[in-house]
Amino acid sequence: MLRDATLDDLPLLGPIEAAGDARFAAAGHPELADGSTIPLDVARRSIAEERLIVAEVDATVVAWAQFSRDPGEWCLGQISVLPEHQGAGIGTALLGEVIARAVTAGVRTLVLNTQDDVPWNRPWYEHVGFVVVPEAQGCCGALDLHMGMLREQAFNEASWAAIPSNSYVDAYDPNYAHYFEFDVIGSTLPNDHAPL
Repeated sequence: MLRDATLDDLPLLGPIEAAGDARFAAAGHPELADGSTIPLDVARRSIAEERLIVAEVDATVVAWAQFSRDPGEWCLGQISVLPEHQGAGIGTALLGEVIARAVTAGVRTLVLNTQDDVPWNRPWYEHVGFVVVPEAQGCCGALDLHMGMLREQAFNEASWAAIPSNSYVDAYDPNYAHYFEFDVIGSTLPNDHAPL
């Protein structure tokens, strides 16, 4: 069951994210094993603004998704699923819910950034219709943006990226490597695809 998160869910978010990040750390992203998770102030604000969705199995929260809402374009900040529930379509259902809400709101584009070198990650997003946004296009269209410095610890290099000003991805964040964009209008929702 999917539902909007409540303040009662706050203690569950970090452990779910950390457990999910362990899989990425094992796949070559040790920076995700640093224990950092969604900041409580970001989670509280996202809950208050109905931008954080949780998934329950047998009345237990096992996954969540957080997103930002900007006029005409939303940004998916995070999807986290407990490892023992991965592969059951829960992440796909969460992504489908975010896309459905974007469609209902008349949003044309949903963007995200993610590691594109993890074997299951990029193909999952591409399978549901996301495409890599060429660097020359930027990542976020006509959003109210601020520039955030992303320092890629794993490669010891720095690059500039445009980040939605109210997103989870905020200033210094070593966890993301590529931007993806999904054209919401006329696209197939993820629940029309088999879970990965």
